[in-house]
Amino acid sequence: MCARVLMMPDKIIRSGTAPVYDEHEQVIATINYQYFSFRRKLTITSPHDELISKGRIRAFSFRPTWLMYDHMDNQIGEIKQLFTFFSRKYVYTNQQGKEYRIDGNIRGRNFNIYDGEQKVIDVSSTSNFFTMRPHNYAVTILEENFDSVEAINVVSGIRNLVEVSKSNNS
Repeated sequence: MCARVLMMPDKIIRSGTAPVYDEHEQVIATINYQYFSFRRKLTITSPHDELISKGRIRAFSFRPTWLMYDHMDNQIGEIKQLFTFFSRKYVYTNQQGKEYRIDGNIRGRNFNIYDGEQKVIDVSSTSNFFTMRPHNYAVTILEENFDSVEAINVVSGIRNLVEVSKSNNS
C-alpha cells in the first residue's frame, strides 16, 4: 500500500483561493472559499480550473452538517456532528453509505479518519507558533481507494464544522 500525501491550507476566511499540493509539490487542485453568507461553501477545481467538487454547510440544521457534491451537483457524502456530552465527534458517510469515524484533537488540527478500526487518513498540522504562518495540513491518505478530492472535501468540511460550532458557542 502506497500512502499519498497532500498539503492543504487551513484557510477559514471570508473568500479567496488556496492551492492543494501533492507529495511532489505539484498543484492538484484549488479550493475556492465562499464564506460571505451564513452558508459556508467552497468549490474544488482542477489545475485547469474545471469544477471537481463542492461542499457546503446545511443551513438551518439542528445538527451541524457538511454536504459534499460532485461537479454535476449530485450529493456524494456528508459529515455530521454526533451528539456527545464531553467532546465533539463527527462521522463521514459517503454516497455508498459507508461510514467513517473522525477522531482525535479536531480543534487542535490533528485528527484521523477511520474505517472501523483501520486508519484511512491521517491529518496533522504542519505549522507552529514560532513560524506565525497560517496553518497547513499534511493529509496522508493511507487507503488507496480513498479519492484525493474526497479527502480534500472531507478535511475542509470538518474544519468548517469546527468553526461553525465555535461561533455557535460564542
